[in-house]
Parts: sequence; C-alpha cells; structure tokens
Amino acid sequence: ESLEAYLQGSGRAGRDGKDAYALLCHAPKDWKLIEWIATRWSYDENHVNALLEIIGEARYQGWTGYVGELTKEINLLANEGRGEDKDWNIDENDLRLILSRAASFEVLTYDFAPGRVAMLAEDYQRVAHLGIASREGERCLLDFTKLPNTKEAQREYDLLYGEWREGRLRVLRSYEPALHIRPNNRRNSIRLRNQTREWQKRAIDRVGLVKGYATHAGCLREYLLRYQGAEMIACSGCGYHDGDPPWWDVDKLEVDVIRDAYRPKEVILGFLQWMQDTSEVWREKRGEEKTFTGYGSAKIANALIGNQTFWSNSGWQSIPKWLTNPRYFGKLAFVTWKEIKKQLEELAEAGLVEEKGFHSGHVYLITEAGRKELARLMKKSMRGD
Repeated sequence: ESLEAYLQGSGRAGRDGKDAYALLCHAPKDWKLIEWIATRWSYDENHVNALLEIIGEARYQGWTGYVGELTKEINLLANEGRGEDKDWNIDENDLRLILSRAASFEVLTYDFAPGRVAMLAEDYQRVAHLGIASREGERCLLDFTKLPNTKEAQREYDLLYGEWREGRLRVLRSYEPALHIRPNNRRNSIRLRNQTREWQKRAIDRVGLVKGYATHAGCLREYLLRYQGAEMIACSGCGYHDGDPPWWDVDKLEVDVIRDAYRPKEVILGFLQWMQDTSEVWREKRGEEKTFTGYGSAKIANALIGNQTFWSNSGWQSIPKWLTNPRYFGKLAFVTWKEIKKQLEELAEAGLVEEKGFHSGHVYLITEAGRKELARLMKKSMRGD
C-alpha cells in the first residue's frame, strides 16, 4: 500500500548477509483493488457523520450509553445506501480512534461514567428505589445509564462505593463503564471531515507511487533513491541494469505458480485427495488391507513448499520420494509453512479435512465433504472466477 511498506517487506531478505532478490508481480486490475484496500483504514467520512448525527440528537444532555451499542448504531447509520456487498463496519477500537480524533478537533468531548455494576442479590432492597436494578440468580445488576443524567449516576454510585468501603456492602463490582459524549461547536466538524478526506487522498497517492515503481521502465534503484531524496549511486542489480536476472527469468515464470499462492485451500485439498487415492491404488495392487493413515502438517507443508528435507523435534526428516511428484511438489512455493498449517486447521474446522491423532501428533485426511468442495473450487477455477 506504500513504497515504505514495500521496502520494509522486501528489505527483510538479505539480512543474513547473503545475496537476495525481490520480484514484484502485478496486473493492471490489481491497482483499483489496492487503492480500495488502502483507503479502507479503520473508518471513513460516513462513520464520522453517523456519530455526529447520533450525538447531535442529544445535544443538551449529551449522549450516554455503551461503546458496543454506539458502535452498532454507527454501523447501521453509516451503511445506509451502501448496498450489502459494500458494508463497512467499524469495531470498538475504531470508535475510540474516531472519538479521540474528533476530540482533538474540539468537535466533542467525552468521558466515562458509572455504567453496569454488580452487587449481591441480598442487597437488592438497598437500590430498588432507583429503578435501575434487576436480579439475576445470586447477583443484583445495576445499569446507571437509566438514571436521568450522569451527575445523578455518579452521586448514587459514590454513595454505594462509600458503603462498600465501610463494609456495609459485601460486593460492588463495576464491569462496564458508560460512555458520555457532549457535542461542541459543529463548525469544527467540517475540519474533521476535510481531514478524513485528506487522509484517504494521501493513501491513494501512496498507492500511485507503488504503481509508478512497479511499471517504471528505467532504473528501479534510481526511482527509490529519488523518492527518498537520497544521492544516486551506481546500480548493477535491478531488472533494468542486470541483463541476466540472478533469480528467475520473468518470461519463464509460470502463471500457475503465482496463481496457486492465491488459492492454497484448493491446492491442499487436491494434494490430500491425490495422496489418498494414489496410496489406495498402490495398496490394492500389492494386496495390502491396511489403509492410508495420512501425514502430519510438517510433511504436507514442506512437500507443497518444495523442501525435500526439513527439521523436526526428532531431527532431520526427508519427504517420502513419492510425494516429490511434480504434480504437487513445490506448488505452494510462495506460501509459508505457518500459513499452510493454518489453512489445514481451518479446513479441519470446516469438516473438509479430518484431523486424527497419530502417535504424538496429528495426521490429515480429506473427507467426502472435502472432495465435493474441491470439485466445486476446481470448476470455479476453470471458469476463471
């Protein structure tokens, strides 16, 4: 999403002192998607407008409630007219960021007041006259936002707190504070909205610089140094100056290698199905009754990444020779071992893969549901979806 992010990511290569190279793959249709992702940071102008509308309706008393409730209300209001496929929901952390920035522009002020509090049910009569208490088993729950204003809520809570300190109440537990927001000068909201638009414009500009780098026909080192305002030095290692690229010849890079990195679930399911089916065929030919027990995540991941040997708790291990079949060996070379393991766990949770205990670990086998899902994914890929 920015040249700084690209430099930080690609710069991780070579930290061991060995030669390292970066290959940036992109397509024309990628850039609109990247712009959209870059501008979808925590919130947009609609969320700000929704917050201002909500607190504007309670201009004199201020708005009092809970962070979670306000977050849901803002999402409902902000997404009106977007369409179901364009809903953009913020979470409670995003709301706190909006409040902080709105307060810095003096659009509003906010603080926290007594909210949900728990006592023992035996003390219910002490607070019954307030009309904010309810019994729940052995507990008595109080909601101070039901009182007319935060001053009264604070006064009543302070009285209870004093009784608790004196030992007259055995339990007094505050487990969710209430949020109190007071709107200030609405003219300042124009500055906040303009700043929000400016941040999004800058995000798009940053993507434009990355696109310029990716499509630059000249020296890539010169492009980066000029962007950083650094002095130009002789280049001999970028794709423009090096006539014989030291990594891969881009013209010979198969599209399938990159495409597979974007559909790991399909590749993993295909590999598991191929392993089981191939193993069963071999066992039938040999007349063996024992069924294929499967392999653990380490062997599966390293075979898909293309590692013939790997280190485990029991020392160095080798990938079984039959798993080095070109059909799947190294098919997920761009995907990390941790990501493949994560995908296996997600497939198991979805019932597409069976995770079975085996010795001190687990092995994985494709289920009937997994075979059906694989057929659906392969059909989708053939259509070019």
